[in-house]
Amino acid sequence: DLSNAALVALKPGTAEILRHEPTRWEIRTRSDVPAVHVLAENAYPGWEATIDGQSADVLTAYTSIRAVCVPSGEHIVEWRFNPRIYRLGVALTLSALILVGIALSRLRKARSLTGAPPQA
Repeated sequence: DLSNAALVALKPGTAEILRHEPTRWEIRTRSDVPAVHVLAENAYPGWEATIDGQSADVLTAYTSIRAVCVPSGEHIVEWRFNPRIYRLGVALTLSALILVGIALSRLRKARSLTGAPPQA
């Protein structure tokens, strides 16, 4: 036998998709009690969540999908895909381009000092 308070706690909340892109979700949630917002997409590393602009802990629900705990009331949950490997790749690529630029600059300078004709 459930009391009225227990029935209120079992009342489901709502989630409305406000925006969806391949690397971003924006969802408005409403619930009378704290809830777990489950987004039925794979929990790949690199997904980050915010609730009303504040960082939130990303959880894994049902062993493979993304979830986040949301307080009661109305909130905006935003999911962004921002994997560290992409940032590392960008940093390594920029470093390599800078090193190649420095090497080419020094090579041209050395050739101009020795009087060697430039090669095409």
